Amino acid sequence: MTIDHPVRRVLARVCSTDTMARVVDPILADMGVERGRPAWFGYLSLARALALYAIVSAPGAMARVWTDDDRAVPRAVMACMVTALVLTAPLVGAPAKEASRLSWRAVWLLVPQALAIALPPSLLVAIPLAFRSATHTRRLLLRGLAMSLVCAVATTVVITRLVPDANQGFRIEVAKRVGAEYVHLEPGPVEMTQTELRERIDVLRLTPGGERVARRLEYTYHLKLALGMIAVPLGAFAVAIAMSQRGRARPLLIGVLSLVAYIVVIFPFASAAERLSVRLVAVPAAVFAWTPAVVLLVFSAIALHGSAQRRETVV
Repeated sequence: MTIDHPVRRVLARVCSTDTMARVVDPILADMGVERGRPAWFGYLSLARALALYAIVSAPGAMARVWTDDDRAVPRAVMACMVTALVLTAPLVGAPAKEASRLSWRAVWLLVPQALAIALPPSLLVAIPLAFRSATHTRRLLLRGLAMSLVCAVATTVVITRLVPDANQGFRIEVAKRVGAEYVHLEPGPVEMTQTELRERIDVLRLTPGGERVARRLEYTYHLKLALGMIAVPLGAFAVAIAMSQRGRARPLLIGVLSLVAYIVVIFPFASAAERLSVRLVAVPAAVFAWTPAVVLLVFSAIALHGSAQRRETVV
């Protein structure tokens, strides 16, 4: 029977009921009654039909994403942007206040680094606040995680593409402030691109006595990527908050408390991981750089699983 077909069971997990009824079930039914035609030909027809249906239905699907759950997705995007700006303000203002009489250009150059720090944890406030009234568990999970992935990609781009040049520009502006006529500053690890870091690491590994410095650079190389992708476990935890009863009742309070807890824990944790990476040279530096993100991912997965089970029990 079509309903017991293994391909149908797999597709039923990822396709909507409408897609199953209009595309998958009719083609699988035809494959069951047709004789003399290779099975792979039927699966090829199914793949082509699904691809065509995805293209045709894409505008309607995007419209539903925008309007479902009382426009939860656009509200989440807006809340994420506002929260990130609120977090960015003190991160930019504090260094600018320390270095008085800086130009507006120098202050502006602080924004990429501050934004890279502020953008991922903003999900902890944005997702619970925007999805607090969502009733469809699977839709909440998929759209929350999709938003987290987009945030992770955006943060990674900021860290690897914008921060190096912006930080180097800020250092030069500060050097000019003290009266230096000709300024040439060698880029530090944060001011290097990923390609430059990798090239420097390869050179230092071939240099006598350069292994220790190479290890620090390798830690920085992976830390930049880990800080960008940490938005995924943070988003998963935010979805868990949105699914919980307390998260739905007090989304702003729980989200802000989670954000503060993240800030209090993550930086000392990352600092300890960096110190361990210097001492335990037998362990790859990438392990220490990614440890905070992995630990947070495991914690978020446990919280997400518990919230989903409790939500299903209540429903």
